[in-house]
Amino acid sequence: MTILNKLMVMLCMGIISISSVYAQGLKLIDVVVESPNLNKLFLLREAKISVEEYPLAEQLKLLLQKSEYLPALRLLNEYEDNKSPALLLVEGQLLMQTEQWQQAELRFKQALLEMPDLLRGHLALATLYHRQEDYHKAQISLSKAISLGASDANQYALLGYLHMQNSDPHSAVAAYQYALMLNAENDDIRKGLLFALINSHQINAARNLLAGMLAREPDNSQLWLQRTNLAMQASDEQLALSSIEAALRLGEQKPSTKILAMQLHLKQKSYSRALVLSIELLNDKQLSFSETDKLLGWLVLENQWAYVQQILNHTSALAATASFSEKSRLLYYKAQLAWTENDLTQAEKTWKQAIQIDAGNGDALLALATLSMSENRYAQAELYYQRAETLEDVKLSAMLGRAQLYIEQLDYISALTLLQQTLSMYPHRHDLQKNMRILTNLVNSQDHSQSS
Repeated sequence: MTILNKLMVMLCMGIISISSVYAQGLKLIDVVVESPNLNKLFLLREAKISVEEYPLAEQLKLLLQKSEYLPALRLLNEYEDNKSPALLLVEGQLLMQTEQWQQAELRFKQALLEMPDLLRGHLALATLYHRQEDYHKAQISLSKAISLGASDANQYALLGYLHMQNSDPHSAVAAYQYALMLNAENDDIRKGLLFALINSHQINAARNLLAGMLAREPDNSQLWLQRTNLAMQASDEQLALSSIEAALRLGEQKPSTKILAMQLHLKQKSYSRALVLSIELLNDKQLSFSETDKLLGWLVLENQWAYVQQILNHTSALAATASFSEKSRLLYYKAQLAWTENDLTQAEKTWKQAIQIDAGNGDALLALATLSMSENRYAQAELYYQRAETLEDVKLSAMLGRAQLYIEQLDYISALTLLQQTLSMYPHRHDLQKNMRILTNLVNSQDHSQSS
């Protein structure tokens, strides 16, 4: 039985039922709001069709049973007598069904003009505004309906959802908690409450609620991911890692989940598992160059060269679609690998290939400058440092490297002058002042030696 058919059955019984929307966190489904227990006060707030409207109601019922909404609307349009609030609600429902929003809103408001405390009129408006994504108006109408006696768990859950959409998570928590009190077995309400608790930064309460939810649904990978997020917010990376691994074992396959798991394993220095995940992502073309670059950079800093080698062995598909600058970065890492194996000829050759592809590869320029300086090729090293100084991301390192180059050659005046320039450009580097005092003493000593 459709919502409108059920509405007509209840209309003929003297009670109007409307469609409502129940919020499941972020997921919405349509449900029929069942009539609460009726008492005298409630009945005063309910609309009944007039005796004169019974024949029309019977005709409408037959049309709605066949889902013939447009003929039903035409029948209502042809009805020339004043319509009761009950009939106006039915017409508004039909107009909503055919997405005639403004006309539907008008009918509901007409019904409320005659019966300001018509509970189902306010519920109807709440539904209409919600479907139009006017969450502020929807919340006002639903709150009014609740104040008039609406007490269904779904209605409180919807109120919680509307509070969330209106950026009021604390009020959402209260609404979801009341909904859960009315329907303690509803897991969707729990999910809505969890979402509200997280957004209102009630992390301990959220973790306690989630623990109960996991006890009920231990094989729900999404709940384990939510546990991961809560652990991350609490900076508990070990709990986050165990939670995300549980989600992966349960079949979670999103690349973002695997990337986060890989990053957590890197931080925990469990490199073998991080390698397995990264190779899976690379083989499935799900790891971007940016993420691959970060991964390689981390492994280099940790001197995990065996893992660097294995990652590079699986970058052929990535390199095939990489830009020139990205290909240059991969060459830079390959050269570093050769450097660690003391194959300096291959390292230099590969770094040079890197800067030929991308002259803006500052790390490769610095590496070539360092290599040249280590082999006492000072003029060549100076040129590499000067080229690197034109690149903002490595400018400071290049200037400090060139200063060190001058010190290696006992050219303390040039080193001091360069450090003075560096400090003026990077005033936060107070540590340079100590080096400058040492160089000043060395310059004075050189001058004294020459004069004597």
